Amino acid sequence: MNIYLICSNSYHLLDDKLKELTNGIQDISKFYLNDTSIDNILENASYYGLFNDKKAIIIYDTKYFSGKFEYNDDMNKLDKFLNSNNDIILIFVCDDILKSKDNTKLLLKYNTKIINLNSLSDKEYEDYISKYCIDNNIVLDHNAYLKLCEYTNNNIDIMINEIDKLSLVDKHITSSIVADNTSEEVSDDIYAFTNACVSHNYKDAFNLLDNLFKNNIDSSIIVSRLASQYINLYMVKDAFKHGLSENEVSEVLNYNNTKRVYILNKLGRTYTLDELKNIILRLSDIDKKIKTGYNPVYTLKEFLLSL
Repeated sequence: MNIYLICSNSYHLLDDKLKELTNGIQDISKFYLNDTSIDNILENASYYGLFNDKKAIIIYDTKYFSGKFEYNDDMNKLDKFLNSNNDIILIFVCDDILKSKDNTKLLLKYNTKIINLNSLSDKEYEDYISKYCIDNNIVLDHNAYLKLCEYTNNNIDIMINEIDKLSLVDKHITSSIVADNTSEEVSDDIYAFTNACVSHNYKDAFNLLDNLFKNNIDSSIIVSRLASQYINLYMVKDAFKHGLSENEVSEVLNYNNTKRVYILNKLGRTYTLDELKNIILRLSDIDKKIKTGYNPVYTLKEFLLSL
């Protein structure tokens, strides 16, 4: 049995890795632990067709490895199954790297290969985008690449969406094409929207969100910018909790100056670390929902109402 745990917040990176691991396998089953039980998954994994072809099981929403839940009965069932000699590929998918020591111990017991796609270096990120462009016959100038990195906040899924849209204008994407087709006013509106959300100014947030959708801004960009703002609040608040000074926080988090640290620290005082963590996790769920067909307007407005 080959066992993998993939940690990824990116649809494209995850999709590519899954295709690589299941290459040549026809019998692939996918399960979401939010919608099914471990018993159903293990029953499916134990069943083989007439020709005993190689089988792959992909399990999403892997709460066992998120550090949020502990279900001893289910863990025991999983442990017993992993101890069998079934010739299958078992792939667990989660958003973040392992946090629970007990779960880590279970994985290591069965030589699980852990693949963390959330920690790409700058070179790996650029190489991935470069390969994507080559595979799709797109030429992306380096300066255009840098502008898109800034505009998309280094979110690889948003970057690819933007490249796809810009390639409809010209297959050779230059910095001028990026500038001509990227509205500064829209960027300002996204900033104003995220700032209104974290400041609890929900009336303005709803109005700004309506404007963003009116301007046909990709919902994944909105979610990414909003999540980034809450993540920054969390990191700064956590850093101060551990006794770092403004200058130390600015250096550790690679901010240009302490002014940003001061503003984030001030905004973060209205939240607890647990509240920020829950918001970030919910935004991750929202991102997945929208990518799988949920209405982005309804989903984002529901999120605002719940804050």
